Amino acid sequence: MLLRLGALWHAPAVDVERLPNEYNLRLVVDQCRADEIGEMPDPIDKLTGIRSVHIDVLSAITAGISKVSKSKEIEWRLLSLDQNACLDLLAKSYPHLLLDDAAIAGYRKFFQELFSCTEGAVLWHCSLGRGWCGMVSMLVETALSVPYADIEDDHLATNTYCPIAEVGNSGASMRSAFSGFHA
Repeated sequence: MLLRLGALWHAPAVDVERLPNEYNLRLVVDQCRADEIGEMPDPIDKLTGIRSVHIDVLSAITAGISKVSKSKEIEWRLLSLDQNACLDLLAKSYPHLLLDDAAIAGYRKFFQELFSCTEGAVLWHCSLGRGWCGMVSMLVETALSVPYADIEDDHLATNTYCPIAEVGNSGASMRSAFSGFHA
């Protein structure tokens, strides 16, 4: 079984207990940045017998993107003031999430971990379930021959489960960013 989540740290204890008991969870792949893990650590102490792996690709990718701008602080101020600029940056970041060397290395490591888990469920997550976590899900679904329209709908479903007010409505930007990327 394959499970994609947003942040795991705030899951109710009863749900955390269900993961190994009802879903036979055996591997957690945490894709959060190091600073996010410090603020929102996984409840791995409650998941005995579960292997946990951290693959932080997004920091390497965003560090490369941030080098283009003069200052990350200025970039974040602009984003907080102008939602259109935020959505534009998000749309521009998706190709990096697919083609950046750090992303490719991260995908390789993810699939190695996925294939090494020969029994039980695998759960991967980041802070929201979007971005690199969403790209991983799209690649897994592609490898499983899921139709592209269903993959796209699954990715965009994050808007339903993660309130738009928290991160902006990136659905239209994601659609335009991926135009021409699918077979």
